[in-house]
Order: sequence, then structure tokens, then C-alpha cells
Amino acid sequence: MAFTEQCPYHAFKVIDKPFYGFQFHPEVDHHDLAARIIRYQDRYLQADADLQQILNNLHPTPESNRLIQKFVDRILLQKR
Repeated sequence: MAFTEQCPYHAFKVIDKPFYGFQFHPEVDHHDLAARIIRYQDRYLQADADLQQILNNLHPTPESNRLIQKFVDRILLQKR
């Protein structure tokens, strides 16, 4: 249902079953991601990583953040 060259399964549906899945977190915006990176930096970052540079390079992703609502409307409720 959604894919890129790097990841062929961003979103999927099990054929003939009411089961859908996302391979990413479309509900996480750049502010939430920054908070998560800061909170779990010991798990996410290597010792020599520049935390501030990473945070400065985060950008809003409104298209991704709208995917859940579009999914509900277009797939589950079948609105166009």
C-alpha cells in the first residue's frame, strides 16, 4: 500500500483479512521525534554523534502525519 525503493513495505494489508500495518510511526511529528531522541539518546546515538546537529536537521513531515487520517477515510470508511 505504501513503499519506497529502500523499504518495500511501509504500509500493508493482509490479503482477504481486515489487518493493516505501518512500518513507521506516522503519528510522530518532528517535535515528538526530537523529544524521543533526547530521551533515548543513549540507545539511539553513537558516542560521537552530535545531538544538536541531529535536532537541527529535523523537519516537519505533515504528509506523513496526515497518513492515519487519510487511511481511515479512504480505506476504512472508503471516502474519497
